[in-house]
Amino acid sequence: MKHSPESYRSTYLAEAQPHVPEPILAVGLVSTAGAVSGMVGDAVAAKAMWTVSPLAAAVFRKKQAKQREETVTTQLVAVTATNIYFFAHPRDAKRFTVTAAPMVLARSGVRASVEAPGRMSQRLHLALATGEQLQFDIHRGPGAWAGFSEPMRDLLLQPVGV
Repeated sequence: MKHSPESYRSTYLAEAQPHVPEPILAVGLVSTAGAVSGMVGDAVAAKAMWTVSPLAAAVFRKKQAKQREETVTTQLVAVTATNIYFFAHPRDAKRFTVTAAPMVLARSGVRASVEAPGRMSQRLHLALATGEQLQFDIHRGPGAWAGFSEPMRDLLLQPVGV
């Protein structure tokens, strides 16, 4: 079976829908803000180190990977007509499964905006009615993942009820 954004969306939707009491309109993946640019920066730094010391580059990569593992989280976002559900994405999972209750935000209490897209991610800002500000990186991976999260992003940018 050829993988595509649509096939991945249907897989994630099938796993999340039983845990959401209304139809899911779109799904996407987000991660800790800055995670993607950090990985790209680390790769560039390690490549530069490699020319001087392959051992130093390997140690640097291992250290940065461990730090990312401890600080970066990825979440599946499921958007319905009234709510936004954030499901924890298990680390190193071969297949996404829901392992805990999601964080739920009422769409009516959230204003979303995005920054210009980067090569691998796009920053998503969520301004909550409480005044709290949340930031995430929307995944914009290559190949079969290209465009996976765009429907979720576009739906979040629409006012509720549109």
